[in-house]
Amino acid sequence: MLTLFFGVPEDTIRKLIAVGTSIGIDKSSLYSTVSLLIFSGTYLFFMALISSAAIPAGLFMPSIMIGGAFGLAFG
Repeated sequence: MLTLFFGVPEDTIRKLIAVGTSIGIDKSSLYSTVSLLIFSGTYLFFMALISSAAIPAGLFMPSIMIGGAFGLAFG
């Protein structure tokens, strides 16, 4: 779970999307379903919190990470 939260967002997205493709990354060797659900819920909460603030913050990459984690957990 630490690699999801504290990793570089580009690498995290790449790892989440590459699971099950021809690269040969297995889901069970990387992330558990519980850790993916905790990550997506926490990241969704923080993204909703920061989107209402009056500071410039990106929403595109966090939404891709949330969608990748949630989709991998239920896919």
